[in-house]
Amino acid sequence: MARQGTWPERHAKKLLFLLVVLIIGGMALVTEKILAYRAQPNIYYPGIKRYVKLRETRPLFSDVLVPPQNTMDISDSLVRKGYPFRIDANGFIMPSKIHDDPQLTLAFVGGSTTECAYVGEENRFPYLVGRLLEKKTGLRTDAYNAGKAGNTSLHSLDVLLNKVIPVKPDIAIMMHNVNDLAVLIFEKTFWTKNPYRSPLVEIKPSFKTAMKSIEESFHIMRDLYIPHLSRQIKNFYHYIFRNSPSVDEFKQARGYKIKIDKHRLVSEFSMNLQTFIDISRARKITPVLMTMANRLKDNPDPFILSLERTTVESGTGLNYKEFKELVDLFNQTIREVAAANKVFVVDLDRKVPKEKELMYDFVHLNDAGSKYVADIIAAELDPVVHTLKLQHHE
Repeated sequence: MARQGTWPERHAKKLLFLLVVLIIGGMALVTEKILAYRAQPNIYYPGIKRYVKLRETRPLFSDVLVPPQNTMDISDSLVRKGYPFRIDANGFIMPSKIHDDPQLTLAFVGGSTTECAYVGEENRFPYLVGRLLEKKTGLRTDAYNAGKAGNTSLHSLDVLLNKVIPVKPDIAIMMHNVNDLAVLIFEKTFWTKNPYRSPLVEIKPSFKTAMKSIEESFHIMRDLYIPHLSRQIKNFYHYIFRNSPSVDEFKQARGYKIKIDKHRLVSEFSMNLQTFIDISRARKITPVLMTMANRLKDNPDPFILSLERTTVESGTGLNYKEFKELVDLFNQTIREVAAANKVFVVDLDRKVPKEKELMYDFVHLNDAGSKYVADIIAAELDPVVHTLKLQHHE
């Protein structure tokens, strides 16, 4: 029987390779030290990589979303089931493009209240408005949904410039309120460094950054080659830890009574609304603003009052009346900016009943609410479309 030899003898090639790597690495470090010593102090730094974040769900993403337990805990009319959620190649929620040669194109921008993640695919109001208007007007109509949970009006301006304008919409409709309000209350500015809401991404060269890049590459390879197994593992994780707290995007700013400067809030919000109007008109797009439907009544439902105390008052010190006044203030700001610019407003705040049959929390629509809203928007946009048709014929 041949003698096996020691471990180093059996793995001589591997050890030689490792030794060569260590020698090359050591030589590189020594050379770097010599060059750094001979160079001027701080003469070279690779810099920080920055780019504008286009907040959207990844193009071609496809899944069936089931509301997590923490979402169900703060809702009273959301049905826990699977909601198909598909994204087209341009980052719009599907169904999106229906016709090769549309005669009318709409584009909706906003946050989660426009995204309607937990609404049936063909009941999401941006899509449904397109179908209703096509039936009303006889025009081949496409309607794009560019909503994204967490987006503010600043994010929607980026989306307008880089994603909506290329599809050449006739009408662009924007709806924002509570996301802008939250960012301005907690961060004081839209240009926050909060990693969840910042309009910019900064990548500083570091070992941690390098490791994060490797981790992201691993996730991409995992989702590419074992997508179904990966999804089931993630679902199992969420099931096991379903009662764990969700990410608090404004954790650092919570825990004390926040001072509210209403003039500053309105000014910042108004400027973004004005920018949306100006950009749209510059690109020959008809801008439309929408107020946000909500369940904030003068005499609130016990559920809504309790929800405000546990999610808003506990973190900001704002009681129900103060919170309602701010939401109402932003909706009124939308009306006033629109009036000053002679822009059409779809006033969902005044037209949608503030009931749980239509919204499952403060502002998010359920299936019934989305269909209700779609009927309103289609009816309200009908004269706008008629005006556009007349202009095209002139």
